[in-house]
This record gives sequence, C-alpha cells and structure tokens, in this order.
Amino acid sequence: MTCNVSPYIPCRGELICDSAIYNSIGVCKAPIAAGQPCWADYHCAANLYCAGVSIPTVKGTCALTKTAGQSCTLYSTNECAAGLYCNGTTCTAKVIVGAACSSWDQCGAHTSC
Repeated sequence: MTCNVSPYIPCRGELICDSAIYNSIGVCKAPIAAGQPCWADYHCAANLYCAGVSIPTVKGTCALTKTAGQSCTLYSTNECAAGLYCNGTTCTAKVIVGAACSSWDQCGAHTSC
C-alpha cells in the first residue's frame, strides 16, 4: 500500500510510511530495524531512535536508545532510553514527582513541570 505525508495518506495499524525522498510517496511497512535508514524516530522499531537525520536531505539510521550517562543531543526526544531525558549533554534519569524541574521532558509519564 502506498502512503504520503503531504497530502496525508496514512498507513494502517502499526505500519509506518517509508519513502526514499522526504515528504514524498512511500510504501507502508513494519517499523524499521536497527542499522536501517529512517526519517524520524517513530519510523524505528521499539527501543530505537533515528540518529543523524538531516531533514529533508539526509536519512538517519535507526540506533539503540542510549543509557544513563551516555552523551546525547537535544535533537531527538527519544535518543535516551525510557525513564531518561537528555539534559543537553548526557542521558539522565527523569525527576521524581514533586522535584524541581524546568522542562516537560524532565518529567515522567502523566506529569509536567
């Protein structure tokens, strides 16, 4: 089945729209495995993020999310593993309920600053 971002022609269920050129007609397929090219984090399978993408010219590569203490950038909110966020340089544990915070990404599920 073909799909597109603009005009929006979605894929069914858990399938993603994969295209060779950003924002063009693509093909619906299963989420992308580690080491394969991607345009966005949501194109990658569970526990992966899209590393090194430069929209609209260069596809990134689906890579394993990073663990606490590993270096990160603020480009992707999914670069760090579940329960972690990127503080600008390092994957760090999200703050507990009631702790001080300055950004929504520091907080756990169903909480906010």
